[in-house]
Amino acid sequence: MERFLLALLGMDGEALMLKLEKKRGNGRDDYPVRMMWNLIIAMLVVVNMLKNEPAITVSDISKQAGIPIRSVERIISQLKQDGIVERVGAKKSGYWRVFADK
Repeated sequence: MERFLLALLGMDGEALMLKLEKKRGNGRDDYPVRMMWNLIIAMLVVVNMLKNEPAITVSDISKQAGIPIRSVERIISQLKQDGIVERVGAKKSGYWRVFADK
């Protein structure tokens, strides 16, 4: 995952978005390219933070990543539903377990 994040950081995100939006043309509007891209990046950032700092709080993720708390909560909820992360222990004294093989 770290290599993937490094590759993403090295990309010109805006140029990629323009290219993808142009290629998509008048496709479905259910999931706009830019919105989906931003969601994927946010999910990767959250997973990486949970993996690197298992005791991190939602509030700390929000502050460090610059993602609204409610968005972090939604992302974590989806990650839990997909079986990618789980919370072990109590809300304050527990930690996050990330399943790398998912």
